[in-house]
Amino acid sequence: MGFRTDNIDMVRVMRFAGSRLADGTEVGVPGLALVSWRSDESERLFQVYVNGRLSGVTVCAEQRMILVGCEANYPAAIEVVSVEADKAGIDYSGQLNGFVGIEPRVELRWLRTADLALGNEIWVYQAAGDDFSEDIEPVAKIAIWPDMAAKWGWGLDGMGKGDFGYSGSASCGCGKGNFGEGEFGFDADEIVFESELLEVGDYVFGWGMVESGGECDIGELETLAVNVDPLPRAVELFMVNYDSVDDRLVLRIG
Repeated sequence: MGFRTDNIDMVRVMRFAGSRLADGTEVGVPGLALVSWRSDESERLFQVYVNGRLSGVTVCAEQRMILVGCEANYPAAIEVVSVEADKAGIDYSGQLNGFVGIEPRVELRWLRTADLALGNEIWVYQAAGDDFSEDIEPVAKIAIWPDMAAKWGWGLDGMGKGDFGYSGSASCGCGKGNFGEGEFGFDADEIVFESELLEVGDYVFGWGMVESGGECDIGELETLAVNVDPLPRAVELFMVNYDSVDDRLVLRIG
């Protein structure tokens, strides 16, 4: 891993004040935020990510604040990481684990192994609330094997249609799938379902294996309950007074 986060604390984000009125009120610049942090690093540089995207890089090891762009009136997740100076231009957004996206989706995954029959499908259901009705329709029907050649039959055709003596030239390849989950000498690849964007609320997802030409029994579904919480809007804080003698700061919540 080319970045670190364990050496950074006291991350603070505030709107950037472009000017101040006669009564002392700050006038924020829409779309800009000032990010500051604390770190004892003396040689590394820092990157700042906004909503999972690289948005700024420091220019020296001593720099501990930076301006980044944030869309006005919308919540933003901000992360600060440290990097070696010669790697400051590398975008690590695909490796960050701390950021939680604000566009929630549900992703379901199943292993596809040779013992699953040709013609079978996975039917996926989605409902708001906590239960399915009897007349609900699947949101997806996913073929286990798209065609005859994809199944690992001998010669990759219809001969045998089974696993005895199968060849593996249509498999995902050793080291390219889920190691240890497939047959001996093979990895197992995955079948993936991704939902549409979900609004705030409760959902239940269900899925079942359906044989060729068959129907899905709603009562036999495996299910997953999901709650999508609204991302809370941070309160605005305004400095009312600071007493340097008592080292006391008075804040007003806007």
